[in-house]
Amino acid sequence: MLPDGRRWRGDLLGAIAAAVVSLPISMTYGVIAFAPLGEGYVSAGLLAGIYGAICASLFTLPLRGRSLLALGPRPGTSLIFGSLVAQVLTTQALASGTLLVPETARASMAIALGCCAVALAGLMQFAVGALRGGSIVKYVPYPVVSGFINASALFIILGQVWPLLDLPRQGTVLALADMWREARPLALIPGLAAFGLMFLPPRWLRGVPPLVVALVGGTLVYHGMHWALPDAAIGATLHHLPNWHPGLFIFQVDYSFLTPEIALHLFLLILPASFSMALLASLDSLISLTVLDDMLGRRSDPSRELASYGIGNLATALVGGVMTAGGMNRTRPALYAGATTPRYHVMAALLMLLVLALLSDFISLIPHAVIAGLILWLGFGLFDQWSLALLRRFRPRRIAAQADAAIDLGIIVAVIGVAVLFDLVMAVGAGVALSVAIFVLRMSRSVVRNATRGPRAREQKFLSEARREILSQHGDRIAVLTLEGALFFGTIDNLERRIEALVGDGVRYLVLDMKRVTYVDLTAARVLGNVQKGLGARGGLLTVSYVPRPGDFVALDKPRSGISRNAQRLAAVVEASGALAAIGPTRFFPDTDSALAQLEERLIGDMLGRGAPSWRRGALGATLLKDLSPADFTQLRGYVHREIFAPQEVICRQGDTGSSAYFIHHGRAEVFIRLGGARQTKRLHTLTPGALFGEISLLDGKARTASVIAQTPVVCYSIDRDGFARLRTEHPEIAGRLLQNLCIILSQRLRDANDLIVELEA
Repeated sequence: MLPDGRRWRGDLLGAIAAAVVSLPISMTYGVIAFAPLGEGYVSAGLLAGIYGAICASLFTLPLRGRSLLALGPRPGTSLIFGSLVAQVLTTQALASGTLLVPETARASMAIALGCCAVALAGLMQFAVGALRGGSIVKYVPYPVVSGFINASALFIILGQVWPLLDLPRQGTVLALADMWREARPLALIPGLAAFGLMFLPPRWLRGVPPLVVALVGGTLVYHGMHWALPDAAIGATLHHLPNWHPGLFIFQVDYSFLTPEIALHLFLLILPASFSMALLASLDSLISLTVLDDMLGRRSDPSRELASYGIGNLATALVGGVMTAGGMNRTRPALYAGATTPRYHVMAALLMLLVLALLSDFISLIPHAVIAGLILWLGFGLFDQWSLALLRRFRPRRIAAQADAAIDLGIIVAVIGVAVLFDLVMAVGAGVALSVAIFVLRMSRSVVRNATRGPRAREQKFLSEARREILSQHGDRIAVLTLEGALFFGTIDNLERRIEALVGDGVRYLVLDMKRVTYVDLTAARVLGNVQKGLGARGGLLTVSYVPRPGDFVALDKPRSGISRNAQRLAAVVEASGALAAIGPTRFFPDTDSALAQLEERLIGDMLGRGAPSWRRGALGATLLKDLSPADFTQLRGYVHREIFAPQEVICRQGDTGSSAYFIHHGRAEVFIRLGGARQTKRLHTLTPGALFGEISLLDGKARTASVIAQTPVVCYSIDRDGFARLRTEHPEIAGRLLQNLCIILSQRLRDANDLIVELEA
């Protein structure tokens, strides 16, 4: 850490650099804000810009913490301020014929309303920051911001035609076609001189900011021309600064003419301007704050910063300043000069006040054309580099492959077009509305990641031959739709049509896998209830996986542990919409395998009820007991043990040492493994009558690789290593058949695993 003396010196040098850079920038953006008032108010605009930079530096400090981001007027908000002023000036009367603003008070009222808009924008910023919503403004689509920035640059450049040619300002640059004969070309020279000096190599300037060099150089060129050509028309200089000292400017204006009708109209006039200024200033500031944090290796609180910016803009409005925001063009010089603490903001503000007090008489020597030349340079530098790079990379002949780039460019062009045809405030609103519409259309694409039917949708469980035969013949009645993304009013229609097509193709049992679904709105949830009604009318059934019943989150050491927060949120929405009751609470499952298990049992039951092939008492149809005669069964009784397990009872536990294999005669059990640690489990299989498990420990005698838990009352027959060894010795033929059948079972499992891998890769 630097010694305190060195830090004070560094902050002072940083304050000097910030003040030197901020003064001309603030002056030019103040001129832009007051431009609709005419040349008589250029000096007032200069003052408003400087007041904005000073107040923002002073009044934001108590809330800002350690932030080093320098504040001041910005081009976008200055243009919106100017647009609002122009609206007040051009609106003569209301629809009822009532005079909006008296002619004698129109200019001061326009400025006061602009300041009111700044104050309201500051309150908006403070409210959002106080409510911890500092990150919300970052969700404005960047193409909208880019379009606004480019439109602002275009307006700034075109707006300098009038002072550069020493012509009275008109509403549109097209008016130049009728006024070109009145232009004074000599007025261009000082402005172009200032513009050209901005491009001097940095090594020639020896640390002096280019804006200062251009301002002084352009002014000297003007007065040199005036001395050499005293009778030539080379344009006018700025007026003396008005007697406009800091004070509660908003309250110094006469509002006696206001009626409720006029007040309401004026409020509706400033409201969209305030919102647009608050939005753009917040975006500008927070983006600059992110860049600064990356430079300094720290992390600022965006909500706290936004609240402080709101306080600063409220104070700025009260003294007649224009809207301010943070920017790196003011901050970098201060950092490079040595600023390390926020107190350099106060020093810079005091220095600007000192300059304003000592050099105010010299401001009247600056020509309008020189200010215009500086603004022209700032305008060309304002064009958004991201959009320009996007335009350079765009190839119209490859529009299909560059659809996203084409859409972004379309939004940018649309925002610029609305700004040109109407105004900047409407352009922001139109751009956001267009982006939202495009977002909804993009999100309305199918949310179905993939669809599986028949054997490919089969639940991962060990089946007897009879059950496998039923599912092989009729399994295409079951389908699984794996969904991803947001399930909302814009996407649910496509999903509903997809389900209707499956039902028309014979599907009666449907699983909606919602593991990758990030959001469900009430509209989509209600439609799911309607889908269940349609399937139920056809004798079918809808189940939903990865959306368990709310509250159905059992202890972590039980099978269905590890329910994600996203699943809980989805479950809450489904319950609130009424879909939980429509579909049925028992039709929601923590995973797809569980849902498929129930649907397969339902399908098998339905098929058996229609006369489909059956199996002999469950066990007799099992692969393990294939080719065993009744006499062989009689011999086996002396080597196996009959065991009964209650629901949720652990039959065998992962990690335990075991030596027995189990054969399910009746009931259903599920297989789980532990993932990562003891608190996370994953369900693997469902075991039904005829299933064999525990054979690995029977063969190698090592620890169990998974846990098996009864889901219904389960009747098992078990055989341990000693019993099987005796069977091999005393009845080698029976043991040989069992081993042969075990090999068939293991090979079938290997084939199923291969099929699953192929499906996942596909």
